[in-house]
Amino acid sequence: MENKELDQQQHSTPEHAENTEMNASTLSEETTSPAEETVSEVEESETVSETEEKTDEVETSEVEAEDNTEETDSQELASQSLPGLSELVEKAKDIAASHDWQNGGHTLKELKAKWFELKNEIPEGLGALYATLEATFNEAEQSFFNRRKVHYEEMDKKRKDNLEIKKGLLEKIQKLIERKKWTAQGELRSIQDRWEKIKHIPHEAAEELNASFTTLIDNFEKQRVDFFVKRREQEELNLEGKLYVLDKLRSLVGSIKEESEVDWAQLDHQFEEDQNSWKKIGRIPAEKSDEIWKEFKDLKDAFHAKKLSLNTVYKKEIEGNERKKRNLIERAQKLIEVEDLAEAAREINRLHKEWKDIGPVTPDKSEELWNEFKNASDTFNNYKNEHTDEIKDQEKTNYDLKVKLCDEAEILAEEDDWKKAGIRFQEMLEEWRSIGPVPRRKTKKIWQRFKKAMDNFYARKRQHQKDQRSEEKDNLQRKKDIVELIAALENAEDMQAAITKVKELQQEYQRIGYVPIKFKDKINKSYKEACDIFYKQLRSQQRSDSSSYSHSHTHSGNTGFDADAKRENQSKFIQLQKLKRQAEKVNETILNYSDTKTFIKPNKKGLALRDEIDLKIATFQEEYDQLNKEIETLKQEMESGKSPS
Repeated sequence: MENKELDQQQHSTPEHAENTEMNASTLSEETTSPAEETVSEVEESETVSETEEKTDEVETSEVEAEDNTEETDSQELASQSLPGLSELVEKAKDIAASHDWQNGGHTLKELKAKWFELKNEIPEGLGALYATLEATFNEAEQSFFNRRKVHYEEMDKKRKDNLEIKKGLLEKIQKLIERKKWTAQGELRSIQDRWEKIKHIPHEAAEELNASFTTLIDNFEKQRVDFFVKRREQEELNLEGKLYVLDKLRSLVGSIKEESEVDWAQLDHQFEEDQNSWKKIGRIPAEKSDEIWKEFKDLKDAFHAKKLSLNTVYKKEIEGNERKKRNLIERAQKLIEVEDLAEAAREINRLHKEWKDIGPVTPDKSEELWNEFKNASDTFNNYKNEHTDEIKDQEKTNYDLKVKLCDEAEILAEEDDWKKAGIRFQEMLEEWRSIGPVPRRKTKKIWQRFKKAMDNFYARKRQHQKDQRSEEKDNLQRKKDIVELIAALENAEDMQAAITKVKELQQEYQRIGYVPIKFKDKINKSYKEACDIFYKQLRSQQRSDSSSYSHSHTHSGNTGFDADAKRENQSKFIQLQKLKRQAEKVNETILNYSDTKTFIKPNKKGLALRDEIDLKIATFQEEYDQLNKEIETLKQEMESGKSPS
């Protein structure tokens, strides 16, 4: 029926409508006019029942004819003079205002045929009246076919829309199958009901679409049945598993005797394993669920009852849990007395979290304590609901205080006095924590603003320290270079020029800024040693020069030896500096490894890595100790003034 209606629409084209727009001057004596041909073609395609069409059509307003006194007179005259034609016009107008798309066209065809029969009987002198009636008839006919064309176009659009809706329903069924939602029977039923309510779709798509729907429904139902069969089988297996656990628990509880020594650590371990096994087992048949659960609960209670009566440590723990829960009850009861209701509202949530973290109490006390705690919570919540405006005011005040801290933090974040600013940030953090809660929707945003200011400050501080460390390393290298330069001037030929150079180097050394703190003492010690050796050598040379003339003949034979001693001493000093640099590098490696250890997590992999690092540190420590021994030996030789053997 739907597809026949589509055929009707296809025949109701603009060309057909144009054929019906004929005036009286163009009508001929032929038995079939162009308008009649259009009507005939449309009527041949109409098969949709009047009942179905009326449920889908869009109501249109009745055709209103403009009439005036002259037209009324003409129609009355025509009605009197040409009663047969006037009756046909009235019937055509009635059809034009109707929604009988199937029979309307056929009726108009019959009226048209009668019109041509009566046309031959028109008396002379009534041509003008005839033309008026004919124009009215043609206008009614054209109005009907135009409205029917619009109606069929709307029906076609609705069919296409319904097709897309049904395709969407097929996709929903497919997703139910893909996601294996076999328990979604209600959802599937809803899809089926909606599918049945959608009647009109394009004829060419109907057969394939309905076949797809049937296939998907059958597929879903088949897999659903398989699912429930398998689930039932699994439930039976789970039941066997839980019965086995119950047997173990029954045996465990029965093994606890008052007169025998009990290893509670072992029993607790076994009991916990059995409970975990129980939890891992899935659902069992519904008709057995309550019975099995009650037996499991009774065995748990029996175990704890025996443990409570025989294990003094456990008894104290249970009593401690009871005291903790009573303490929470008292704190909850006092919340209605707290001035800061906003903070109290947060506190009740914290109390509930603490309650969950507290261990068990005796079964006879468990429900009693919970009811007391719940009543205290309900009392506070009712009180809170009655004072919501007060809570909002408190949260607003707290929010304003935190906004001020944010403003200060954002300014402080640009401060370069790192120590002072760091202390103030710690104080502000404590102030932040002491301020009560703010409106919940603003909590995250205001905290992120404060934290961002802190993060910016500490990021700048870390960068500053990083730059400072880099500068300190550069300073350390510059000081090392100065120490080597001073050492190289120990045996200079022109000691006066060397003195001037050493003083310049000493001034430059003092102007250099900080070095890494762990190398501070070492570099200063090396600097002092280099200076001491230089000035010791200077004094020695001055004494030698002052007595060289008077004792030249006495020491003339030792001149070569003194020069060799100086060269030997200078060589030893160079070797000493080299050993010190090696020792510093080894020590720096040891410190780096030690720092790395602090960042390693103490897990299995981390502990193995720590052991590996410890071995490396031990190896480098041996090397460091050996270098220090060589340094001390070389220093002693230089101080004693030994000549090479």
